[in-house]
Amino acid sequence: MSPYEAILSKVSRKKPLFKQELVKRLERMDEYERFECYKWCRIKFYHLHPDVLEEAFNDIFKAIRFV
Repeated sequence: MSPYEAILSKVSRKKPLFKQELVKRLERMDEYERFECYKWCRIKFYHLHPDVLEEAFNDIFKAIRFV
């Protein structure tokens, strides 16, 4: 389990904290890591925070819609 996975799993029930941690982690990732994080978050947290994930991964969501 990567460090971001451990932290996001711990704070997943608190939406504001989850969003804050997700954005902070994404700022430090390259494009490949962001996509891997997106896939993992989509599986784990989409049912809890779909709006947060769509906002945080907006660039990925736009790319996927047009594929």
